Amino acid sequence: MEKQAVTRTLPEAVRVIKEMNLGSAEEWTGDYRETARTTVANVLKEQMEKRVASHLSRVFQKGIPDRRNGSHIRHVLTELGTIILSIPRTRLFSPKGIIAAYTRRIREIDHLIIACFLLGLSTRKVGVALCGLLGEQISPQTVSRVLPQ
Repeated sequence: MEKQAVTRTLPEAVRVIKEMNLGSAEEWTGDYRETARTTVANVLKEQMEKRVASHLSRVFQKGIPDRRNGSHIRHVLTELGTIILSIPRTRLFSPKGIIAAYTRRIREIDHLIIACFLLGLSTRKVGVALCGLLGEQISPQTVSRVLPQ
């Protein structure tokens, strides 16, 4: 019969984890975060390009003059960390709706921030607590802006 170890207290669990000598968090996560961020960015970029192309073909058929008009950079915070997107636009249209108009974080991140705060963490400690999960620290100002007034 196989024996199983059960820890009953947090200090005991920490001791067991230290004894396992698992290494750093980077060793646990590997390179999947960067690859996943790149993949998500590429998928969003393709969707935005398709939406712009679709818009241009629709307005061309209607005889409305429009053309591409550069792009702007948007940083979106996800569970995988920050994704930097180049949002294409035309003179009359921008596909920013794909990432929700001018969002800086996805809703799940906002829910995590609110949950940490409601569990009693200060605005500074929320950023530190989520750093390991997101790969970067959230500022206290961001936490204050997310919290309902």
